[in-house]
Amino acid sequence: MGQRKTRKQAYDNLILKMLIYGQGGSGKTRFIRTFDDDPRTARVLILSYAGNPVSIMLEDPEPFVIECDTPEDTNLPWQFLVAGQPEKHRFRDAYEVPKDMIFRTVAIDTLTELQRQVNARIAGVSQTPAGWNKMRIQDWGESFGHMLNIARLFYTNLTECKRPVHVIMSVQERSEMDSENKVEKISVALQGQAKDTVHQYAELGARLAQRTIAKPGQEPTIGTVAFFSVMGKVWAKNQLAMSLGNDMAFPTAGKILDKVMESPQWQGAVQE
Repeated sequence: MGQRKTRKQAYDNLILKMLIYGQGGSGKTRFIRTFDDDPRTARVLILSYAGNPVSIMLEDPEPFVIECDTPEDTNLPWQFLVAGQPEKHRFRDAYEVPKDMIFRTVAIDTLTELQRQVNARIAGVSQTPAGWNKMRIQDWGESFGHMLNIARLFYTNLTECKRPVHVIMSVQERSEMDSENKVEKISVALQGQAKDTVHQYAELGARLAQRTIAKPGQEPTIGTVAFFSVMGKVWAKNQLAMSLGNDMAFPTAGKILDKVMESPQWQGAVQE
């Protein structure tokens, strides 16, 4: 039998289910690392599928990154997290995780590369451009099922288990022409049905891009901006709080949590 979840319970146990996307160099991996800077979200376990961990490895604390070579490399970390991160577990032994280390966030960086590996496995080819031509119609169905399973197991199971964790996934950006309206659309770089379905499991979807940011009394600088609202041709999603606004310069996990929890709709839960 299911259990009722009240707004007060949601506020007291606010968990981010987030998907970010952008071009290479937009700041996706660096944004993920900010989850290590806030006690509400640290530490973050990064499952790297051709992400860019080099850009963050000199940060303090040193990020906990697992370089994943196959789609199955998500299995053991997921089993450990869904079990509540026990002191004794094969995951701790395999990756030399101290028994007192607790993760409050898990990230997959990036889903785009993870799907490439899935498709290569299904098609039985090496990961080369020519390989994708060997995907049959039924193969795309299998690929979709695998990606949907990843989204469900991480976004749903890990945010409702014994020790819930924040879940964030990154995706590369793609630009395509809407043949019906003759306009360019920017969205997630996933193939097949996955591009229209995986993001449904996230509650917050943001596009990251490099922009010139001007602060009062300071020289303009180039930095990352997160866009939370659908703006013309750009896809975004916000089911958490309108207080996030349309965008955020230099986004961090802590800034997002603060904005969400100070919003009127969430503050109403405090009085309940």
